[in-house]
Amino acid sequence: MIVHYDDFLLEQILNESSLNENIDFEKINDFIKNFGNKEELKSQLLTKINNTKNLITRKNLVTILIVLFSLNMISRNSIWSQQINPKYVEKMATEIAKQPTISEDKIKNIINEKTKKSDFNIDNAKTSQDAKNFIKDHEKLNLEAYAIGDDMITIGYGHASPERKSKWNVGDKITKEKAERLFEDDIIEAEDGVKRIIKSWEKSTIENSLNQGMFDALVSMAYNLGISGLKHTTFMQLVKAGKFGKAAEALKTTKIKSVIRRGNKKYHVEMPGLIDRRETEYNFFIKDLV
Repeated sequence: MIVHYDDFLLEQILNESSLNENIDFEKINDFIKNFGNKEELKSQLLTKINNTKNLITRKNLVTILIVLFSLNMISRNSIWSQQINPKYVEKMATEIAKQPTISEDKIKNIINEKTKKSDFNIDNAKTSQDAKNFIKDHEKLNLEAYAIGDDMITIGYGHASPERKSKWNVGDKITKEKAERLFEDDIIEAEDGVKRIIKSWEKSTIENSLNQGMFDALVSMAYNLGISGLKHTTFMQLVKAGKFGKAAEALKTTKIKSVIRRGNKKYHVEMPGLIDRRETEYNFFIKDLV
């Protein structure tokens, strides 16, 4: 029997991609790029999928096929290539692998259904109530102004202003109604800031790929970091580039340290509360990605 090089590559990638917790997308991408005939690869994958009963093997094969679609080699109108995320590739591959028989049309229908554009529009986007509730829960309500040594006076639901410009001094009090009004104003400011950042990206079509969950995460981060603080993060550069999977991972560690002043010295301290906050923002960001 003659063994072709492409056949060898296929067997090699199947042996090396176990799909336990980590999916080696770089290896799968390299494999697909090195495979000479992409249509032949598609045909081989479908045949092998339908000829095996082993769920893990089927999931491996389906994963390669999904990445093949994502690279715009078969489904050229899909926006999946902008949304590829290891967590959801595995989830989708598992779903497809459980089908009794698998065809190209069936996989295309599933992928297109999962990745079709929503009616989300950045121009009139509003923060969801779930995200607002989360921000409130994290910020906590304080009706008395306080300072933590970061040169800011904070009151209400995390409404912070520079000490030298603040309307309040430490110990001043406000009503809950005033705190609610401040919160809504701050949410609008964060929303407008996120929109300005995205609109400032010249020649970018990323706003057409955003969704409610991503917007909620961005607004929460803007509320926490400030507009300028969010704009210049590595996370936002990855969003700008359309690398949503990598952006999601970067989000988890974005500015989880706070600057605390003790006397004349400043200290960068990792804050457990920020770590927890980023984890929830991460979950907002990815929840509508597929």
